[in-house]
Amino acid sequence: MNAFESIPYVIPELVLTGVIVLIIVASFWEKFKQSRLVITVVAVAGLILSIFSIQALDENTALLFQGLLSHDSFAGFFKLIVLICTLFVFLCVYESYEIKDDVFSEFSIILLSCALGLCFFVSSVNLLMLYLSLEFVSITSYALTGFKKQNRRSSEAALKYAVYGGVVSGIMLFGISYFYGLFGTLDLSAIKQGLILVFTQGATPGLKLTVLCASLFTFAGIGYKIAMVPFHMWSPDVYEGAPTPFTAFLSIAPKLAGIGVLIRFVFTGFVFENQVVANIPWPQILGLLSIITMTLGNLCALTQKNIKRLLAYSGIAHCGYLLMGVSTISSAGTVYSPSIFMPLFIFL
Repeated sequence: MNAFESIPYVIPELVLTGVIVLIIVASFWEKFKQSRLVITVVAVAGLILSIFSIQALDENTALLFQGLLSHDSFAGFFKLIVLICTLFVFLCVYESYEIKDDVFSEFSIILLSCALGLCFFVSSVNLLMLYLSLEFVSITSYALTGFKKQNRRSSEAALKYAVYGGVVSGIMLFGISYFYGLFGTLDLSAIKQGLILVFTQGATPGLKLTVLCASLFTFAGIGYKIAMVPFHMWSPDVYEGAPTPFTAFLSIAPKLAGIGVLIRFVFTGFVFENQVVANIPWPQILGLLSIITMTLGNLCALTQKNIKRLLAYSGIAHCGYLLMGVSTISSAGTVYSPSIFMPLFIFL
């Protein structure tokens, strides 16, 4: 589907973009810029409109913008989660003393931009689009983490977040470049077809190792976003230093969106007719990481005295619970198995 035909399927994202532009333009008017109530009403109205527009879209599956994005019920489910979380955060941030009136519009713009990036993130079926949307989310997250400019912990947390994020982004991009070098495409479905062709004809040990490394490097970027062990080190410091409303957002929306992308990455790229291609034991890998993540998260949480750091380690543990659900996926019918826990996760 070309760009023009794809536009009706991205109405929720267009609504969010329109709200962001509206707040940016209106912020030149000083009275609007310092009116928390008006900005909150505009943002909440835009989010509600985006939520309803998702429900109104055609339910048929479609590939958008020449295969960069996918419109399907799976992406719609995770978009709803992201938008609902953002809506709750705006209701909380309205009363937050940490975000001053003179910078409330900037905070709202960046938070909505982060939600917009997550919507594209969960719809990505092309590794380049996945990487770009992940970077967009990461950059806005760095800005929101260090939003309390006069607070040393906030600045330190933002710097650590950016450094860790830069390293993992480089690793992920390295893995993606391997996929492109091997198959000449970044489309997940095309990569799966290439893997099936190569491995049915008998892959050399060197090729198997290359595919494994490319998969794990790309997987590292997604694991970093959901704070999965061993990519969790940034989480406690960032949760502690970030403004409380953004800490609440960070503990839910990016994690659940990351789980959705992980499911799509594994299932779309490596599962064919209920069998894992490329001889990569994803269920065992995810199951082992799940056990380590939930165990380490809970053990570290026992020693915490700061409520935000406790929340961070609790989030790491819950990431392990979600990963256990992902590890059970074996066919299209079980893709939604982790979603049973997700509505409960929002309120934990």
